[in-house]
Amino acid sequence: MAETFELSVVTPQGEALKESVASVTLPSAMGEIGILPNHCEFVGLLGTGILEYSKASGENRKIVVSEGLIQFSNNKLSITADTTDLPGKGLPAISLKRPELEKIVTEGNTLNPEFDRAKKVIARLDAIQSLN
Repeated sequence: MAETFELSVVTPQGEALKESVASVTLPSAMGEIGILPNHCEFVGLLGTGILEYSKASGENRKIVVSEGLIQFSNNKLSITADTTDLPGKGLPAISLKRPELEKIVTEGNTLNPEFDRAKKVIARLDAIQSLN
């Protein structure tokens, strides 16, 4: 029985992470998911938040992921994400627009085409801030 599995995170900019890991906890569209070696095959939607993984040595690491796809098969977890953010890198430029985004969400007009995007960006910024 395998004690580790392969974790691969890819964004439109290329491969963001490739590690052999003992466990992963990640945000899905339906809530948090935990993956261990030999997990059943799984396909799902990636949410926005913190992906935490443990290496076989016991070392834990975290990155922020946002929106995408999750697939686990044959002890390989493949994640395609819109963005990834690493600890200590600071906030992306979009953080300067946070007051505008918060205003859109506070207004609560779900018919506003920017409403969903604003919520997602705020969730990403909150996750990044919790890492730094």
